[in-house]
Amino acid sequence: MDFRNGAIRRFNLLPYLKHYFGWGKARSPRADNGLRHKAGQLLTQIQISRMQSVLQNMSDHERESIGLDRRDIRAQSEFLVTSKSINT
Repeated sequence: MDFRNGAIRRFNLLPYLKHYFGWGKARSPRADNGLRHKAGQLLTQIQISRMQSVLQNMSDHERESIGLDRRDIRAQSEFLVTSKSINT
């Protein structure tokens, strides 16, 4: 992954999915947009899961120092991954 200004750049899965499933130029642009949307949703869910894992593996003292309660980990993970950064 490429880290720039603390943000994770999105990885374009579409060319790899096209190659894997053998899709050529015969597919419509509308179908590609739907596939791109689903691939983006999948990538977002993977990033949320990874963030949740990191927050869960923090010690109680570390979570307390950033003001995070254990029951708020899922919501905070979603917020951190899906919120737009000012620098991007």
